[in-house]
Amino acid sequence: MRILIRSPNWLGDAVMAFPLVQLLKENLLGVSLQIMTRGYLAELWEVHPAVDKIRIIKGGKLREIMMALKMRKEAFDLYISLPNSFLAALSGWLCGAKSRIGFATQKREFLLTHPLPLPQKQHRVFQYLNLLKPLNINVHRLPPLRPKIDQSLKEKAKGLLNPQKGPFIALNPGAFYGEAKCWPEENFMRLGRALIKNGFQVVLLGSKKEAEKNERIKNHIGENVNDLTGKTSLKELMAILTEMGCLVTNDTGTMHLGVLLEVPLVAIFGSTSPAFTGPWKGNNIVLSSSLPCSPCFKRKCPKGDLRCMREITVEQVLSAVLRIVNASKS
Repeated sequence: MRILIRSPNWLGDAVMAFPLVQLLKENLLGVSLQIMTRGYLAELWEVHPAVDKIRIIKGGKLREIMMALKMRKEAFDLYISLPNSFLAALSGWLCGAKSRIGFATQKREFLLTHPLPLPQKQHRVFQYLNLLKPLNINVHRLPPLRPKIDQSLKEKAKGLLNPQKGPFIALNPGAFYGEAKCWPEENFMRLGRALIKNGFQVVLLGSKKEAEKNERIKNHIGENVNDLTGKTSLKELMAILTEMGCLVTNDTGTMHLGVLLEVPLVAIFGSTSPAFTGPWKGNNIVLSSSLPCSPCFKRKCPKGDLRCMREITVEQVLSAVLRIVNASKS
């Protein structure tokens, strides 16, 4: 059986699809699993042991359409559309897959052989698992996930970190989706200084987009800060995360990588809901707002004050980090 899965376009969503892909491999004997994805997520799917081949979409919407048409000759038995977009369902129809499963969104039902209702109040991981129902795969538990991280990457990570200076706490101050997801910059500064006083080495993580922000945070914290912002590939980031005693993060793709790798973490939520996109396994503490306007799911705070994030104090986050680190020691 040949299966083509259209990957989500966001890093966090793609990570949350890992259990679905693993369950397909475990339940369908002799299956060949291929992932159709944007290039920036190729390294992520390379670490999934159940994936047999990665098909990279090189370009925009027209390129995806052309790519799907070229795959008609490959006779896929099944196509699963993880994105809810019309284009993702169209790609499955164009590639000629016999069966096509996806959620009934954006008036695309006619492109799918199995259009399913989108569950509205369910964590994203379990939303995706609903797509297994037409295959009679009943999910009683989340499968163990064992990402493949080469030893050479682990050695490189240790070289970047200098293990003699640990233990390490990673701070991830950014969020690609928007500023409403971000705990205030000055709070990360104060937290970093407090962590140094408690004997930790601070590691700053983020994309090139957060380089200036993280540079300011680094300069304020002072010594014992290793700024790796924008300096790692996706696989290198994963290897670095495995060396962390704890990850302090907003609701981001990096948070979900931490969950996947079972890195102890403190996740800070304001504009989004941990019930829908929070950590879904592992040792973690979630801190979220109690304000009636939270979660608003906006890129920018509608009220302009980011109060939902500001009410989560540095002292709360530091306490959570110390609890997680101490629990890991025992």
